[in-house]
Amino acid sequence: MAAVKEQPALSAHGLMEFMTSSFYAREEILRRYKYRYPGQKVFAPYYQAAITAIREYHRAGNDPAALAARLAALEGLLRGERNPRIQVRLRENMRTIISYEKHFGRRRFTVPPQVRVPPLLVSAVSVTCNPDLQVMEADERLLISLHCAMTKPEKEAVAILSQLAHEAYQKIEVVPPRNVRFLDVQAGTEASWTGRGKRRWPQIEAACRQIHALWPHI
Repeated sequence: MAAVKEQPALSAHGLMEFMTSSFYAREEILRRYKYRYPGQKVFAPYYQAAITAIREYHRAGNDPAALAARLAALEGLLRGERNPRIQVRLRENMRTIISYEKHFGRRRFTVPPQVRVPPLLVSAVSVTCNPDLQVMEADERLLISLHCAMTKPEKEAVAILSQLAHEAYQKIEVVPPRNVRFLDVQAGTEASWTGRGKRRWPQIEAACRQIHALWPHI
């Protein structure tokens, strides 16, 4: 028997997926968050290894040795891996680490004590909104989302994730919209959220109302 999450709850990325997917895909997304089957592996983001390495790099005072150590560990895993899909995943994470060091390695980010951002409650749906990086630069706190895939990020997805991160963090500290950043790791580009996406908030609320209505029936 699967463990069932009775109250609707998902991550900001899951909500973004829901909002930008077909109706059929939306049901599959919600099932992924609602049910946990015995022996089911905990879902880990595809680029979790790379994101962890980037966090370690900045915690270590931007020491290149931290990235080198993580690359060596992934290389060791790759040599012993026989599953082609996992091999691709390991290579993608290694490529992401190399691209981040190339494009953003000189940024002087410092890592303050990390704060767990409380979930947002939107139309009776709990949404977790922890950015990939919480860092300080020139005495300003930045909330950073990392786009690690080779594909170009969709503007709608960027706007949804940025607004959710901004809204959630206001419970802890007032951060101006321009300090919500989106880094395209492969392209080496950076975008600041302008705050003009507030018109999307009614869309986010409407999506959460749909999730709340669908949840008991999936």
